[in-house]
Amino acid sequence: RCYFAGNITSDNGTAGNRCLGGIAGYVNGADNIITSSYSSGTLKLLGTTNAASYAGGLIGYNTYRVDIINCYSSAAVNSAASAGGLIGNSASTAASYAYIAYSAAVNEYVYGVTASTRIGNNLYTNSGANYAFGDMPVLPGPIDEGSIKDGISVSGFDAGRPEFFLDTLNFSLDVWDTNYSARSYKLPVLKGLGDEQKDFPNTNHYY
Repeated sequence: RCYFAGNITSDNGTAGNRCLGGIAGYVNGADNIITSSYSSGTLKLLGTTNAASYAGGLIGYNTYRVDIINCYSSAAVNSAASAGGLIGNSASTAASYAYIAYSAAVNEYVYGVTASTRIGNNLYTNSGANYAFGDMPVLPGPIDEGSIKDGISVSGFDAGRPEFFLDTLNFSLDVWDTNYSARSYKLPVLKGLGDEQKDFPNTNHYY
């Protein structure tokens, strides 16, 4: 369990891979699992558009198997090349793919040369029970997600309700605090990891 809340701006230069993610910039190696985690704030990876720059709400770039379960991102994501609400670029092989389940992209926006609500650029990804804010601003526009990346649009109203996370995404009340009434941040936060989470700016104005 972990979270990121803040603002990061990085210049990716003109050559080489540059990766920026709310939880991990670059994921490699076997048996990677991210569960019950989230990111909020702003992630900007600037530079020339022809450089290999990957920015994602949770992961910038994964080259091996990673499981993402019961996570979400509300971060604004901006990349000079590839940007995704959850993963900037997924370049795993068919045998060692990224697996995303019961997670949501409720980002303020996703901007990139290649951009998508969930995964900016994808080769092999297996997903199930994923949701994304249907009216999320995405520039220049979502790429063809294809059959291997399923996803269900969710309205801003529904995405801002605790029932969406508890009933639809199976978030556990043992892990997540979904009592929004007495705090500024109107999305789930992690129990036992600090009350400062409750005072994060509610960047998702469309709720």
